[in-house]
Amino acid sequence: MIRANRRVKQKKIADEVGISKERVHHIVTTVLGYRKVSAHWVPRQLTVEMKAQRKDMCTQLLGQPTPAVGPGWQRASDGSTPINSLCFLYLNTPTQPWRFTT
Repeated sequence: MIRANRRVKQKKIADEVGISKERVHHIVTTVLGYRKVSAHWVPRQLTVEMKAQRKDMCTQLLGQPTPAVGPGWQRASDGSTPINSLCFLYLNTPTQPWRFTT
């Protein structure tokens, strides 16, 4: 039920199953290992299938070029300071690094 709809509420689960909300909370959090994050139930630990899916996705993403190192991009400075190494400019823009204020 949680895998089908991660936004499901404990009250709805309790009504459909016919047990108390407290019991549902115990089963979902302790037995199944889920926790609520931004109105979604997410597993605390990844299952074997989730780990395999994550590995496949990361392998695909590693094979794709990133905009920071793709064609048409250059570094804004020599990278001697940490803030300068974070600035990237397109080829037709001036190479003066930006000043960031907080």
